[in-house]
Amino acid sequence: MFNLTYSKKRRLLLILVFGLIAVLFARGLQLHLAKKITDRIKFHAIPVAISELYHHHPHDYTGIIAVERPFQSLADTETLIKNAILQDVTANHENYYWVADDKGFNDYVIASFYLFGPHLKSMYYMWFVILLTSVIFFLSSFHKQTGALGFLCLILLSMHVAVSTLALASVYSLDSIAWRDALSSVSLYETRFLDVLALISVFHMLFFVSGKKSFLWLRDGVPLLGQIGIFIFLYHSRSSLGWELMAVFIYCLCNLLSKKRKSTFTNNSKSPIIVATALCSGLFLLNGYKHMTYNPLYFSEMGHRTFWHNALMGLASDSTLANEYHVDFGDFNVAQSVINFSKKSNLCTPDIMDQEPQKLLNSLGNWGTVNWINYENCAKKLFFEIATKNKLAVIRLYAITKPLSSLTVVRMAMRKTSDPILERIRSKYGMKWSPFNMINVGFLLVIFSLSFEALHRMRKRYLQMTIIVLIASFIPSVAFYPDILTEGGLITILPMTLYVGFSFVIYGMHRTARYTQYDRLLRKNECLDNDKQDDSSCSV
Repeated sequence: MFNLTYSKKRRLLLILVFGLIAVLFARGLQLHLAKKITDRIKFHAIPVAISELYHHHPHDYTGIIAVERPFQSLADTETLIKNAILQDVTANHENYYWVADDKGFNDYVIASFYLFGPHLKSMYYMWFVILLTSVIFFLSSFHKQTGALGFLCLILLSMHVAVSTLALASVYSLDSIAWRDALSSVSLYETRFLDVLALISVFHMLFFVSGKKSFLWLRDGVPLLGQIGIFIFLYHSRSSLGWELMAVFIYCLCNLLSKKRKSTFTNNSKSPIIVATALCSGLFLLNGYKHMTYNPLYFSEMGHRTFWHNALMGLASDSTLANEYHVDFGDFNVAQSVINFSKKSNLCTPDIMDQEPQKLLNSLGNWGTVNWINYENCAKKLFFEIATKNKLAVIRLYAITKPLSSLTVVRMAMRKTSDPILERIRSKYGMKWSPFNMINVGFLLVIFSLSFEALHRMRKRYLQMTIIVLIASFIPSVAFYPDILTEGGLITILPMTLYVGFSFVIYGMHRTARYTQYDRLLRKNECLDNDKQDDSSCSV
């Protein structure tokens, strides 16, 4: 493959891109990642989408409570979907509120059901529609660059590693015998895993920032805006994708400062400004869209997605803080700690002081009402009180303990489990974080044989991109708590970093082999010239 022409290598890489997408699709089905959903999707996203799509409920991200209530049962979700669509709701059209959470996944479910029918698998198909669209936008701009095509293949291969790890689902279940009953308890379209789906959009923006010397609307502008649109759509579904926003903005800033330092401002110096401006415009439009469409109660009582509640949960990674302030990785204990703090400090509103933890959590299912904005403000005050009184412990927690805990999750996903039956299941299906298993190495060899010279030429740029995104990928697990679902970006970007680094090693080996062969021929020619001997006597 080393002697193939440039155009043939590009064509083979294009075939490989779509081949890897097909492998991803089959891998997700093999690991049962198409129909297993969490309560967030079952209780909220699906009934709200059904209310709008099949019962003509207003598009304000609320649902019909009569449609939603059955979804809180243990009945089969597919059956519940069918019954909800056929249900007569004319007598009870009371609103169901999607409390204290990101609500944009409602649009994802609506699009899935509209395109593929009201089934759980439709959301799986939708994941690949978005992936394929993102890949097509990427190819529209960079299909003539062998290095970019090779890099895209590495992204998709890293996604394959992440998908194989997703089936493990939770750090607390990595050694659990409960996994004998199912290969996975979550789906590929789990909202906490959407940052993996957004990665191609993110790298498209980074490629645009670093590589464009000229700008054509059809080749560059339209695909870039398309990728930003995909990212904003996914960000609306899950705001924890903010870490990817930070990675893009940091890379834009570094690129701009580098050009300023070198005094190399040219036409392509505008590319960081174009990307940053387009992203900020997208976020501004998203905020305006929310205020136009969301039910007004979401801005007064029901609240947005909880942040400080989850941040308090993350303090449980420090055993001293966990014991002193009674926080752990469960919602109930954190809610109890916030309520106790409100009673002792008198810094919170009276409605939080009078609250009970279970009633507060029940309000997430519309069993009672709680002002979640007041609760989040109280949780914020508790967090900063803990941080103020324990400065060194909190610095150590976020700078050392939690990053190491994030890597511990990856290590646990690599190792064998102590349960022999569970280990046989995992071995059979390859359920682990394994960037260099036989399948991945096989794909790597093909990718490198087609693109490693181009990858090496752009090694500095690609490594800078990957390292910045890798560092940013620690943010969700460090800010909140370490878990496979909060580390989707990390378990995808870490293999990417290894692959990019490995390509340099392969290139070095190839160069060494070429120079060794050249040196042998040179010495043989010198022997023939100097000694005037025949070819057989000058073998080297």
